[in-house]
Amino acid sequence: MVHKAQATAGCRDVTLPASGDVCAPVLALRQAQATAERRDVLDADLHEAESQLRLLPSVMAADPQADTAARLISWMSFGLITVTSNDIHLARIAGMTLVPQLAGLVLMLAATLCQSRGQSA
Repeated sequence: MVHKAQATAGCRDVTLPASGDVCAPVLALRQAQATAERRDVLDADLHEAESQLRLLPSVMAADPQADTAARLISWMSFGLITVTSNDIHLARIAGMTLVPQLAGLVLMLAATLCQSRGQSA
């Protein structure tokens, strides 16, 4: 009779169903060890990335274009119109939602005018 360790080559060559049952705990431990080693590599990479990130300057303004536009409008109106960057954000959203809808309305008007010209001729 062949010894179990010899039949599986130290649980590296699991070919028999009986050897799979014997080597299951060993294979589970090897998988856990590989997972732990990969986690250690990822932790080291993460620590290195965090240390490089600390060296970068912090971002002060969320949207410098909106801040600049708000200051420009206040400057051009000599301070009579006070606009915040939040107002610029809302104006952008309104433009992105209303302009496509207005285009659809103009298309409907053009189609109506074309139909009314066709009927009158």
